Amino acid sequence: MRVTGSAPAALVWRRYADLDEWTGWAPHICAVHASPRLLAAGLTGEVAGPLGVRAPFQILHVDADRRQWSWRVRFAGLEFTLHHGVEELPAGSATTLTVRGFAPAVLAYWPLARWALRRLVRSS
Repeated sequence: MRVTGSAPAALVWRRYADLDEWTGWAPHICAVHASPRLLAAGLTGEVAGPLGVRAPFQILHVDADRRQWSWRVRFAGLEFTLHHGVEELPAGSATTLTVRGFAPAVLAYWPLARWALRRLVRSS
């Protein structure tokens, strides 16, 4: 999936890199429990969603220079690997997402992910 918006790539990357920013653009994330509060390979924690839903995660890879990162999330007995990237565009940025996991669950997640990524790349 690729989503474009008017936010500069540096801002979009900051919104990814700072875990405190996640709840501002990802409506399905109510809290992120991890320390430290910045993306780093090996970081583990838990994202909390609505209705007390919790999903443990591990950050697998971070390349700040290329604005790319990946993580593994476990939810409802399933495991998903998500790869994110940010591209600079002449008028804004694009973010990319690839998800690997149980296909029906990935397909069900797609509309929510697209909504979140649209919020991520908007200017305000």
